[in-house]
Order: sequence, then C-alpha cells, then structure tokens
Amino acid sequence: MKNSSPPSFPTPTQCLLRDHVFLTMVLAASEVYKKETLGFLLGYQAGDLLLVEYAVPLQSAERGFVWAKVPEARLRRVEELSERFSLGLHLIGDFHSHTQLGSSLARAEPSPTDVTFMDPGRLYIILAVNEYHGKKHQAWHRKGKKLAGSLGEFAFEIGAFYCDRERHYVELEIRCPFAQAL
Repeated sequence: MKNSSPPSFPTPTQCLLRDHVFLTMVLAASEVYKKETLGFLLGYQAGDLLLVEYAVPLQSAERGFVWAKVPEARLRRVEELSERFSLGLHLIGDFHSHTQLGSSLARAEPSPTDVTFMDPGRLYIILAVNEYHGKKHQAWHRKGKKLAGSLGEFAFEIGAFYCDRERHYVELEIRCPFAQAL
C-alpha cells in the first residue's frame, strides 16, 4: 500500500492488536488457505506503540499460493471511504499471510518481494499458516517478538514489521492479550 508521506512519529517498538483484529486476521487467513489473504489495518500511533483498531480483509484481492494483490482503484476507494468515518484512525498498513507449500513451512518474516513493496511509515503484519497435526491445542504464546499458537487444523505464527524512513524493516513486539488468554 503506497503512502505519499511517512508520519513524523518515532519508529515504534511494539504493536497492540485488539481482539477483533486478531480474530479477523486469523479467520481470513484460514478461510482462503492455501492461498494468501490480504487486508488493511486501521489504527494510530501513540509514542512507540502502534495500536491496531481494525483489520479489514480485501475481498476483491486476487490470490495465489505465494502472492495476493488488489487493484489500485479498489484500494483507493477503500482508503477514501475509511477516512470518512473520522474516528481518528488512519490507514497504518496491511496484513497478509504466508502459507505452507508442501513440506516447506511458512514463516512470519517478510519475503524479498514483501520488502520491495514496503513503504516507510507503514506497519506490515504477516501470518504464517501451517498445517497442524498435533492432537492437543497449542496455546497462544510469545515466540520471541511474535505470537504463535494453533487453531483447528492450523498452526499460526504472527509477526509485525515496520518500515522505517531508510526503508529498512524493524520487527516489532506484537501484543494481543486476547490471543494469549486463549
């Protein structure tokens, strides 16, 4: 998602997901598995914290096994309409999934293609979705700066990344009290 001018805030160090943001992203990624999901994130920055208030899956996204994209005109329409709500929220980034391909496990890390399309001042949340064959539910937990856990037949790992002014990505500590209480 393109951004004409990055915000004048300091580089964040953490990202907080509301419960419905977590549910929306995990369910959207599960629904289209083995293809990728794609959506945008609305929220705001407060100091070194990015607060994600809403995740909106893009229904018109074209999807493949290792890519997802949305036509620019549709993206602009969604951006314009979301700004009309005037809730103090801004388009702060997007989310997408990486899915398991055969025996190659997905990772919640930006791919070289992801890095190419990152814009300064934006948040990128990546959900790695892998098949889960465990007999017991894997509780959601911290895995470094990421969140990991299982839901049904899927094992998830969720990472948050911020593109700084020098176009380098920085991994943020991702927090979601709701997920960690599951």
